[in-house]
Amino acid sequence: MNLLILGRRDSHARVLAYLGTERPHPSYREDLPPQHEVNQGCLWFIREGGERGVVHDLAKARRLVDSYNQLGASPQFELVEVTRNQDPPSAGTKFLGFDLSYEFNNSLLSWGLQIHHEGNEVRDLPAGLAPLCHLVQEHFRPKLNTNGLFDDYETAKFCLGCMLALNRLVPDGLFENPQYAGFEVLGLYGLEANAA
Repeated sequence: MNLLILGRRDSHARVLAYLGTERPHPSYREDLPPQHEVNQGCLWFIREGGERGVVHDLAKARRLVDSYNQLGASPQFELVEVTRNQDPPSAGTKFLGFDLSYEFNNSLLSWGLQIHHEGNEVRDLPAGLAPLCHLVQEHFRPKLNTNGLFDDYETAKFCLGCMLALNRLVPDGLFENPQYAGFEVLGLYGLEANAA
């Protein structure tokens, strides 16, 4: 089981409603003593999760979320199970949606598919790509749910294919650096942090 501990309603996200993978992770709290359960949990999270922030121990993850949230600090955290493609969750019960993610972190949906444009003219894009980018925005953006994710796997997969195809047309990448070829469709399912 792949678990992420993610900040709720990320205050720095480009789209307020976005609840996908590109959100803050727990961090060490310098204002607390090293032996505090939040800092001990954070050290476990760093060791097990590494750069991707994926952990597998459900009980420890729940304890860390509960201990962070009891501090009352912002952001509050939530526990999310992440599955690949259409794989069903093991423990997650609340379907949040499908994200287009790289390494369980970066997301092509975190900005809400708002490709900046003025009228029909898309700004800051290579010549000739503006209409295609506008088409992607107009076709897929209305299909995002209230969490800024897709409800339908096939729609998410189609959007990812279109975005990666556009991305390959620009030497430095249009949406992301072309070296990030590992974007995939991930299903996100919320878990209760303090459930038994």
